[in-house]
Amino acid sequence: MNAPERPSTDEEIQAKVPALALLLKLGWSYLSPAGCLKLRGSERAVLLEAVLHDHLSAWRFAYRGASHALSASGVAQVLKALNDTGINEGLTPANERVWRHLALGVTVSEFMPDGHKYSVTVPLIDFADPVRNHLQVTEELSVAREGGHGRFRLDIVLYVNGIPLAIIEAKRPTGTHVEKLMLGGGISQHLRNQKPDGIPALYAYAQLLLSISGRTANTPPPRPRPNSGRCGARRKLPPPLSMRWSILG
Repeated sequence: MNAPERPSTDEEIQAKVPALALLLKLGWSYLSPAGCLKLRGSERAVLLEAVLHDHLSAWRFAYRGASHALSASGVAQVLKALNDTGINEGLTPANERVWRHLALGVTVSEFMPDGHKYSVTVPLIDFADPVRNHLQVTEELSVAREGGHGRFRLDIVLYVNGIPLAIIEAKRPTGTHVEKLMLGGGISQHLRNQKPDGIPALYAYAQLLLSISGRTANTPPPRPRPNSGRCGARRKLPPPLSMRWSILG
């Protein structure tokens, strides 16, 4: 059996090591940049569809007293819904759409053995039993920018069931006022990355953004969300997975 992968500890990334070590201790699996790129398929793709496919295939729903797996069509419907973020309408509505899928699930149509059509709401994250989720952390995630303007590289990205839900920019701790400025630099990178000529497709999925130094952390200001009936103005993910991330702050 191959030994589990471990992050590089080269001096140039020392600022990331405490965060990576903490995540591994909490049960997140390390995914090397090369391994992550292989699962993504290209630098333009941001989802790990094979991981999400496995998670969905293992999920079961009840119908007339029996347990059923999603059909290939059902899995394909979920993947299509998650890929269709509507990023062309802007980052805020795209992130809103993804949030709804994460919080409420994705409803698909299944044709059952008795010939009936049945609507099933498929959860993307198991909030009731977090250990059932596939938690992976990778570093130096290279994502192609829009319009062919090169690529941006993210220090740490956390994947839950193949979905990139948290992005962390790590800055070297200095113990001086400069450290606060460096944290601000990490926030500026997040804001830069979200611009139309950046990598908004990745940030459409992200629900937590952090700039950390090893001693402290900060987050960018929240994007304003339009009022939309019962959905309200600003959302947070249900607590189980959010709590796993919060200790980084």
